[in-house]
Amino acid sequence: MTRRLPLLAAPILLAACALVQAAPSAATSETDEARFVALTRQLEREPLADAGKLMRAWLLRWAEQSPDITALVCGKTTPMAPKEHPHHAELLVQGVFGNVAYQIEHPDKRGDEAALQAAAVRSTLRAYAALRSQSGTPAIPELDALAELEQAGTLDAHVAPLAAKCQAEQ
Repeated sequence: MTRRLPLLAAPILLAACALVQAAPSAATSETDEARFVALTRQLEREPLADAGKLMRAWLLRWAEQSPDITALVCGKTTPMAPKEHPHHAELLVQGVFGNVAYQIEHPDKRGDEAALQAAAVRSTLRAYAALRSQSGTPAIPELDALAELEQAGTLDAHVAPLAAKCQAEQ
């Protein structure tokens, strides 16, 4: 199922492989783009940072208001953490941030859905690894499997056909 919804509906988007459509509005600056990438990378390293909620709110708002960014968030490529997982919310939106950060860093790749989805997965995996390094964070077998594919160098080959399916469902 694919629908056009605001970025703030991220939980529904991941579950339904929905389209996140950025609303055309105010122009963005290079400074905001650099900040977006920096905050995304910081949340990958420190998903439980003290200011994490504020950072995520800013990132979601910026992505929603960006006239240049459209991110297809696909649950087929990045499995959703179970709702009962203590870090469900953090992992849920990290893929969105990774996708958008990749588009900022590689504007020539904005039409390459496989690359965008792989970037989303990698961002989620980095945040997941940071969370797992802390004691008491439960494992998510689907993310562990994707981490093994990344380590083996086969993540892109795994993601590409799944991203194509999501794109076809738009």
